[in-house]
Amino acid sequence: MSRPQYSRIYFSLVGLGVAIVAVATFLGFSFYHSGATTGISQTMAATIALAATAVFYRFRLLLSARTLHYMLGRALLQWGLVVLFSALAYVVLPDTHLQVTTDLFLQWAIFTVPVLLPVLLAMRASAHRVYATDVEPRVSVLLEPGDVTLEFANRIRRSPALGLRLLGYFQDAPEGVSRAASLPGDPLPCLGSLDDATARIHAQEFDVVLLGMDLLRHPKSSQIMATLADSTASVYLIPEPHMLGGFSARSADIAGIAMLALHENRILGLSRLIKRGFDVAAAGVLLVLLSPVLLAIVVAIKLDSPGPVLFRQRRYGHSGEPIWVRKFRSMRVGTDRDGIVVQATQNDPRVTRVGRFLRRSSLDELPQLFNVLDGSMSLVGPRPHAAEHNEFYRRQIPGYMLRHTIQPGITGWAQVHGLRGETETLEKMAQRVQYDLEYIQQWTLWLDIKILFMTAWALLRHRNVY
Repeated sequence: MSRPQYSRIYFSLVGLGVAIVAVATFLGFSFYHSGATTGISQTMAATIALAATAVFYRFRLLLSARTLHYMLGRALLQWGLVVLFSALAYVVLPDTHLQVTTDLFLQWAIFTVPVLLPVLLAMRASAHRVYATDVEPRVSVLLEPGDVTLEFANRIRRSPALGLRLLGYFQDAPEGVSRAASLPGDPLPCLGSLDDATARIHAQEFDVVLLGMDLLRHPKSSQIMATLADSTASVYLIPEPHMLGGFSARSADIAGIAMLALHENRILGLSRLIKRGFDVAAAGVLLVLLSPVLLAIVVAIKLDSPGPVLFRQRRYGHSGEPIWVRKFRSMRVGTDRDGIVVQATQNDPRVTRVGRFLRRSSLDELPQLFNVLDGSMSLVGPRPHAAEHNEFYRRQIPGYMLRHTIQPGITGWAQVHGLRGETETLEKMAQRVQYDLEYIQQWTLWLDIKILFMTAWALLRHRNVY
C-alpha cells in the first residue's frame, strides 16, 4: 500500500498551519513589545511564514508509523531550521534590529514551541482520521508470515493512519508461532491453518490479506491464490530478503515495509472523499441539466409499450454486496426466461422501438445517476453485471471478483476501450476484467474526468450496444 493519494494536499495544509502559528505568535510578541506590527515587522513575518511553510511541507511524520515521541522530537529539529532561516533573514535584512529586538526574536523562537506542538498533535490526529480508510479500519491478516512479521506488526499497531486492524496470522508450519508470540504487548494470535484461512477468505471476512513469501513454496499456494482471486480483498506479498537473492522490491510499501502489491485499492481516505464529492456534484448537475431529456424519455416509454418506466436489476456492488441498479426499461415486459438473465444481442426481439434507441445511445443508463447520489455506484468504475452473470464469470475468469474492490460505475475504463454491451466470448469478458483491474490500481481524479470525456465521444459512435 503506497502513501495515501493526495497526501501532497495534506502536507501543504500542514505547512500552511505551522506558518500561521509561527506568524501569529510573532505578531503577538511584536505587539506586546511595541504596540504595533508595521514596517519591517511585517517583512519579518512574511519571512517567517515562508520558512515555516517550506520546512514543514516535508514533515511526513504526521502520516508515518513512527512513535509520537519520535515525531515531536523531529518537529523540534524542524522548528530549529525555521528559527535558523529566520535568524539569517534577521541579520541580512537592513535595519531589522530597529524594529525587531533580540529579546523579541528569542522570545518568539522559544515560546512558539509550546503552542506549535499541540497544533502538530491535532494535525496528526486529523491525519489519522482522514486517512484511516473511512469509518472503520480494514480487517487484515497475514498468511505464512516470515521474519519481518515483528517489525511489520508493530508498525501497524502504532499507526492508526494506516487504517489497518491486524487480527493475526494463518500458518501451517509450527515454527512461526514462537516468533509471532514474542511481539511486545499482546501477542499476535495464530488464527488457524491455511485451510481455515481459505474458508474465511471465501466468506469475505478480510479486507486486506498479506502474504509471506513462504506461502509461494507451500503445496496449497495455488488453492490460496485462487481463493484470493475470487475475493474482494486487497492482496500484498511481503518479500523476504533471504528469498530475493539480494534484490529489493519497491513497488509498494506499508509502514516502510517493502511490498509487492498483487492487487491494491487506491481509492481510500482522502482519495475516496474526493471521488465521492466529484460524483455527487457532477451527478447533481447532470440531473438538473438533463431533466427535460429524462421527462421526454418517460413519456416515450409509456407511449411505446405497456409496463413500468424503470427497470431494476440486482447486481453486485462494492465488496460484492448486492445493489439494485436502475435503468429505463428498454425491453417488453414478461420476456425473461424462467428468471435467467440473457444479454441483449443485435436485433434482439425483446427490445422495444424506444428501447433500441435508448440502448444504442446509452440513455437507458441515466437513472443510475440516482444510484450515484445514494452511494451505491460511482460515475466511473467497473460496470456492474447482473448477479447471474457474476456467478458464472467468477468461476471462469481468475480475478473476476477483484473488480468489486471499489464502487461500480456508470461507465469505466473498459467501456471507453470498446468493451461495451454484449460480450459474446469469454476472452472479451476477460479483457474487460483486465481493464477494470488496471483502472483500480491506476486511479486518479484526472483519470475519471478523462474517462467521462472519452465516454461522451464513444456514445456518438453507438458501437457494440444493442
